[in-house]
Amino acid sequence: LAEEHPAVLDWLLSELLPHIRNAVILLSGRRGETSLDQALGGIPGKCMLPIDLLGLTESEALEYFEAVVGSSRSSGDQRDTTVAEVVERWSDEDRRAIFYCLCDEGEPPTVRPILLALAIDHRVVAGEPLPALTRPLAEARGLTAGGREGIRDELGGALVQMLHEQRRPDDEVIRALGWLRKGGGAGLVARVT
Repeated sequence: LAEEHPAVLDWLLSELLPHIRNAVILLSGRRGETSLDQALGGIPGKCMLPIDLLGLTESEALEYFEAVVGSSRSSGDQRDTTVAEVVERWSDEDRRAIFYCLCDEGEPPTVRPILLALAIDHRVVAGEPLPALTRPLAEARGLTAGGREGIRDELGGALVQMLHEQRRPDDEVIRALGWLRKGGGAGLVARVT
């Protein structure tokens, strides 16, 4: 397998980052010795500071669920109110089971926040929880590393499937613009949209 090299990366490395002043730029990705790490570290006069974001412990995950409810309720947006109502339907035991279904191995076990966000998104959009996340807490705690990995893969697959099934009018425009070659003029963009 080869490392992907998106076209925007050349622009980022040669145009934006070398010329930007007094700013903090956040880039997210998986850690590792890659050519991107080397390229970012090689920009003269710039400092790359890698930050490892730790997963959430069980108690922090429970706080995360509560924070989602609080911020969703306070936004005043009906869509956010729906998110709050969905999360509130999960009992404390349900939330703990979700944590143990999605957590990484280690002591103490931790879960990547994005996985909790995806579990919530799935529940909101699908209208029902992912069946793999609805097991009893004792069973979730007893899952093997492979079992948890399978659940994470199932969650990802379910989300991709939902995106394909629940199309909105904008989806076709976004898809078409994604295939548009660099340099597409206003006339072509107007025709696509």
